[in-house]
Amino acid sequence: NNLGMANQRSADYPKALEYHLESLKLREEANDSVAISVTLNNIGVLFKDMGDYENAHVYFKRNYEFKLDKKEFSDFELALINLADVSNALGNFKESRTYLKLVFERCSNKVKCDTKQLALAHHAMGYAHLNSTNLKEAENEFLLSANLFTEINSPDRIDAYHALATVRFKLGDYDGTLEKLSIAQTLADELEIPKYLLSIYKLYGEVYARKNDFEKSSLYQKKFIALNEKIYNADLIKGIARVQAEHQEEENLATIAAQDVEISKREEILNYQRKQFLFVGAIAGLSVALAIILFTTQMRQRKSKRELHASREALLKANTIIEAHNNQLTQYNKELNIRVEERTSQLFATSEAFKKVNAELDHFIYKTSHDIRGPLSSLEGLSGLAHLEAKGEAITEYLSRMDLTTAKLTKVLTRLQIVGRINGSKLAAELIDFQSIIDAILLMEMKKGIPAKMKVNVNIEAGFVIFSDREILSILLENLIDNAIKFYKDSLRVDSFVNINITPTTTGARISVLDNGIGIQVLEADELFKMFARASLRSETGGIGLYLAKNCAEKLGGSVTMNIIGEEKYTEFEVNLPSDLSIILKEREEIEAKLEADRIASVQKKIAASRMAEQNVEPS
Repeated sequence: NNLGMANQRSADYPKALEYHLESLKLREEANDSVAISVTLNNIGVLFKDMGDYENAHVYFKRNYEFKLDKKEFSDFELALINLADVSNALGNFKESRTYLKLVFERCSNKVKCDTKQLALAHHAMGYAHLNSTNLKEAENEFLLSANLFTEINSPDRIDAYHALATVRFKLGDYDGTLEKLSIAQTLADELEIPKYLLSIYKLYGEVYARKNDFEKSSLYQKKFIALNEKIYNADLIKGIARVQAEHQEEENLATIAAQDVEISKREEILNYQRKQFLFVGAIAGLSVALAIILFTTQMRQRKSKRELHASREALLKANTIIEAHNNQLTQYNKELNIRVEERTSQLFATSEAFKKVNAELDHFIYKTSHDIRGPLSSLEGLSGLAHLEAKGEAITEYLSRMDLTTAKLTKVLTRLQIVGRINGSKLAAELIDFQSIIDAILLMEMKKGIPAKMKVNVNIEAGFVIFSDREILSILLENLIDNAIKFYKDSLRVDSFVNINITPTTTGARISVLDNGIGIQVLEADELFKMFARASLRSETGGIGLYLAKNCAEKLGGSVTMNIIGEEKYTEFEVNLPSDLSIILKEREEIEAKLEADRIASVQKKIAASRMAEQNVEPS
């Protein structure tokens, strides 16, 4: 691996690729996940240095998917940064910004990113802005990356100053361009890294051409051409092709060897099966011979033709009974098919009616909440005016109570609107960062007011992610956490707490929200999560919160349950979610498609039966 990096730095790319591929082979044999990831990343960097961004993207993508599959999140941010870098080079700037946004979210929340990772991320973001002509943002990002690279004395600061020179060139500031290029060339000469000198010479030639100094422009163009031919010559192409061909040949030989072993095993199995078949055939032949002997002996032992005749009559009688039973069974099957078809039709009709009722209910909730919100806003305004003109403590007290009731009604209407939004939402699976969602919810709770003595503890396993719908998941967590904080014990002798734990399971994620609050009334499990079921007398929204939580969990393909923990009777709400919502969504689409196909087939069958009845033809 180190030999590969050394040859890569001196621009001997075929030799570097040969060492890196050998390193990958050895590390795969050792099954070292961290080392395999490092080598995949290094091969991607090698192809990026050569300007082969397609191959670079292939290896960076393999590294990213390998880390997700093995749950190996060391240097996960670097994998995202490299993907963003080559996406810029391939013109996929939107994809690049998506990767970098995830990097900055992880670095600002729970992952401690080192200085080089932050510098590389800002550098890649600068190129994303540069290629979208947002030059001011690009220059700010490149300045930040140059300062960070200088802080750790990284050779990449050469590229940062070259990028700053490119921004100045695009802005028409040619003197500023030459100033930044001078810094970059000085550093590149000191470190003797050829790849940086190529881009520096090229930009020198362009800027002097713009300044009409064609002598210097020609000089740097010649330097660029000479160095470019030295590095990217025919030998390089042959060398890279040779190394890739040898690597492919090794993989093909390994595949052929594995196939040979498989063929040998199959031949052994076939030989064993042939022997078994011969053995079974011999046993069957002996069994048939023995049966014939027994039958002959039994026939000789019959005492008379009368007994044989009686046996035959009994056999005929048994056949008659069996035939009658078969006819009766056939009739039962016909009746059963008719009932199944009728029941299927009823089921389709019920399903359609249920969908219609759900749609009408959503419309009713939406219309009602909006129709009530207008008068409610007017009532709040009138109450405010009444406060200004009110005289007497009693009237002020009544108005305050009316304000409190109005506020509670507003909360109920807001929750009802959320119900409609959940029912009508179209889910989309995306990479979920639990920490950012929890932070946003706790910030909102702090604005509403968290009790002074309450401690909110959050524990999320580092690097753990799932694919789900961010909006619906946020509503689910917001309702559970809001309930846990709202129903705290106001006793001075109790130190209130809320513990939020998110851990991986074999099928996805387990979310636990545990509190030592006032508890809830003992309700049946089916009643607890129904709309308007009050779990506590302190509820301000009429029992909609737990209904929303259950609705969200089921939409995400999961479940939510309530547990009473320990002698202290702490309240815990446990949510279990799948690791990838896209699989659930696909299954739902397939079920819907099958039901629709069954419904169409049933309708077509009824139409055919009706036409045959009109023609007085017995349907087959």
